[in-house]
Amino acid sequence: MKIRTVAQTASFLALLLAGCTAPTGGPWPREGVVSPASAEPPAQAVAAENLSLTISTDRSRYALGEPIYLYLRVRNQAAQSRPAVSSLDPADGAVDLLITGPDGKQRPFRPLVRADVDASLQVELGPGEDIGGIAPIFFGADGWSFAAPGRYGLTAVYAVPKDGRISRAAAPAITIDIEASPLGTRLLGEDDAVRVEVGKFLTWQTGDHLERGQRRLRALLDAAPDSLLADYIHVAFARSLSEPFMDYQRGKVRPADCPRALRHLARVDLGRMPAYVRMQSALAGARCQLLVRNWQAAAGHLAEARSVKQGRPEFQDYGERLGRLEAYLKAAPEAAR
Repeated sequence: MKIRTVAQTASFLALLLAGCTAPTGGPWPREGVVSPASAEPPAQAVAAENLSLTISTDRSRYALGEPIYLYLRVRNQAAQSRPAVSSLDPADGAVDLLITGPDGKQRPFRPLVRADVDASLQVELGPGEDIGGIAPIFFGADGWSFAAPGRYGLTAVYAVPKDGRISRAAAPAITIDIEASPLGTRLLGEDDAVRVEVGKFLTWQTGDHLERGQRRLRALLDAAPDSLLADYIHVAFARSLSEPFMDYQRGKVRPADCPRALRHLARVDLGRMPAYVRMQSALAGARCQLLVRNWQAAAGHLAEARSVKQGRPEFQDYGERLGRLEAYLKAAPEAAR
């Protein structure tokens, strides 16, 4: 799988262009340069046969600065199997997300990284089977997707390569409303560099090197500890602290800090959190409670994770991780007492 950052892609394109122009502005040489006329034609795009794509969000109204997650589902409505791509994460190349802003202009959402569709992701989807996926869409390579109040339209296109053709399925559009919020304005701030770090930390839910972004997030926790945004921030810090992190700026690994992670989780009102955040909170809590040997609390977090996953193909990728944590709990001798 080939992954390029935005900067790497720009450099790559610059090198390509540099190799296709003569230094003096004269004509291209006859040998050694591939002519566009001799290149392979682009793959033909056709409507996907009996593959439907739907998208949804947890709510239709959000506060400015609130993280937003898109749930995607592909279903094979045919009576026979169909080729499909198993990942619906826009970062994996099969899904393109389009956002229409309050100004009426439609823009593509570009994730922080983008991969080519890997052959290992190509599967056969059985009759009536679903593929699900989740994507954080509030922040990407172009910054914050919903940086101003107003109504936004969302749609997505799912593309499956097969035998030199591209089968495409488009999702019916949905709309969400972004409401003005003084806390959201404070979270985003006026400093572009810090705003980017805030977005990356909330998207990745990790990143010790994002120090300026973390400082802004902690300042908001101090200013509004009981706010909705504070809950998202606590979960992001908890997830970050629940696992080691290799800080390349310092050249060392920061070990997990489960006591701090669990203190963050204790402040979260999960009842108002979206399903994705509830899942991340449950996994971080289960992992840390297992590490500190609080078996009963770990079991409670795992039950919460199972409840979120139940009947939701969007959470299909969490099955293996849940299974490992549950096996660890079952194997602990003290847990059986």
